[in-house]
Amino acid sequence: MTTENLNLNFMLHSDEPTLQDKLSRKGFVQEVAEVAATCQPPQVLGIHGDWGAGKTSVLEQIQFRLSGDKRRAEIPTLKKSGKYDHTITIWFDAWRYQNEAVPVVALLQEMRKQLGVMSKLGSQFQKLGEVTIRSLLSGIDNVAKLIKLESLPASPEKIQAIGEKWEKEHLEATLATDTVQNFLQEAIQKLLPSKRTGPSPRLVIFIDDIDRCNPKAAYRLLEGLKNYLILPNCVFVIGMNQQIVTEAISKEMGSESNNGDTRLRAEAYLEKMCANIWRLPLPKSPAKLLTEWLTDDLDELGNAILVTEASIKTSFLPPNPRRLKALANLLNRMWPKVNPPETSFNTSEALSALVVAYIYQFHSSLFQRWHHDPNFFTILKAWVNNGVPEEDANTFFHGLILPTTAIVSNSHSVTPSKTFAGAFPDPSAPGIFWIAPLLQLTLNNTTPTDFSALLRFEDAQ
Repeated sequence: MTTENLNLNFMLHSDEPTLQDKLSRKGFVQEVAEVAATCQPPQVLGIHGDWGAGKTSVLEQIQFRLSGDKRRAEIPTLKKSGKYDHTITIWFDAWRYQNEAVPVVALLQEMRKQLGVMSKLGSQFQKLGEVTIRSLLSGIDNVAKLIKLESLPASPEKIQAIGEKWEKEHLEATLATDTVQNFLQEAIQKLLPSKRTGPSPRLVIFIDDIDRCNPKAAYRLLEGLKNYLILPNCVFVIGMNQQIVTEAISKEMGSESNNGDTRLRAEAYLEKMCANIWRLPLPKSPAKLLTEWLTDDLDELGNAILVTEASIKTSFLPPNPRRLKALANLLNRMWPKVNPPETSFNTSEALSALVVAYIYQFHSSLFQRWHHDPNFFTILKAWVNNGVPEEDANTFFHGLILPTTAIVSNSHSVTPSKTFAGAFPDPSAPGIFWIAPLLQLTLNNTTPTDFSALLRFEDAQ
């Protein structure tokens, strides 16, 4: 088959965040938005999800629901009226500022920047007057500079002397209060919409990708929030992988192993900072989600995947939207090569193609070995059925985890059946060999030669 006969107009899905709800999380988004808009500040809310689970999309959807803002827009716009017109939202990409010595300063500067743009567009700001707004924004900027100055490494006496000198020279006319927290609270309050009834006006600050920061930056940002920004008119919504953030805190608390008492103290620290954490629900049917991202030309493949999931009553795909989207992209370009329109189709071939695509995408070392030696499939099939010696498992499959321990026959049932026994690992673990149940239950009669053409799909012309 030549490239002229191939359909090269396959669809490639982007991993960019989206406001479209593809994962049935509308109720989840609505709940968190309602809490952020109606709770009694100060509050720090958490959205936990593994990498690739869609945290950024959910945060954007919550922000959009509160203010009508879309963070990637060149100029943010404020919703003129509505249920949440007492809220103003700010977006902060934590990982972009992880190399800052004092990350909370970057957050304050981002707040000042976004509030500055909003002040030119929002009608509620017009009542304050340009001079007042500029003074308030300048004050926030000066506070950021003062915090950064105080955080420079020096003796306590020197820090105090520098701080007093800076305050006298720069903040005398701006800071009417005794503390940075009081000033920030008053400045933000003046910039918020005025409301006589309903929930109190608040600034809702979205912090994304704190789990992508290096441990020191993540810890310093949380410390900065605790010291300066836990204010009676601020609500924070933090997207994070809770386990990663806890490990970062633990490391900064002095534990190399992240075990024992230090780990417990790190968990307690995060719990004190963020007592309300929502967990993103996993996709109910990874197979259904995968098939939604396949092109129309792959209907036969998609139907085979869905029917198989229904028949074996267990998932054989990673419950992670990002990984499923990547797998769909590969199948969209792979399937026309291995199953051109003029050829016949059967379910076994479709599932074999899924196995090859899965291993190609997520376990490159296995694919390279299999591509070099088609008979490696015999060892692979034995491993998923727990039938290889431990030394062989360590040699070929080191670091990989089977999602189930074994298939057990249910001899007590009126209708003989097979079920999966035991251990289900952490679904976020990158080494889980999710495709194992498919190999165990549907492809036991498949031989190494059945994969010959599939393994060479990249060579198709």
